[in-house]
Amino acid sequence: MHYYTFEGRFSKYNLLDDQKNESLLTLYFPKWFKRDAKFEWNQHFYTISPKNFTGMKMLVSCDNREVGELEQEWKNQFTFRLEDNTGMTKYFTIKKEGAFKREYLLADYQLQPILTVKPVWNWQKWQFNYKFEVYPLEETEARELDPVPIVCYSLIAARQFIRSKSQG
Repeated sequence: MHYYTFEGRFSKYNLLDDQKNESLLTLYFPKWFKRDAKFEWNQHFYTISPKNFTGMKMLVSCDNREVGELEQEWKNQFTFRLEDNTGMTKYFTIKKEGAFKREYLLADYQLQPILTVKPVWNWQKWQFNYKFEVYPLEETEARELDPVPIVCYSLIAARQFIRSKSQG
């Protein structure tokens, strides 16, 4: 199991590797009222931008080439369609988990867990810190995917879940 933490608020989130105590990347939301996000990882530039007006579908691009799509299905789950390193398209879902539905689980189509997201409210900084537990990927459909971009996509989904929960 590998552990990551996203710290930040509004437009800038830093991804920290909990085992190495180092910052890996910074995820930017250029404008607080839009759902666009950008980050750089392994010399590749990723962008996530809404495909339609409602923002229920978001396109994922790597170096200006579409590599996937995130789709919110009402308030209960997100579906990720991602292209892996071999060029195959893989499907994943992230939905609410836990006793009080305060955690989110990303799983493949065979329901093998990929990662768990736990939003933790920090009262001193008045912001959420997002804790990630990434399971070993060798036995899942995500074995040909880099886990760090998946963590970033899951942060976007978790923020959207929290946003939709507070709106109704």
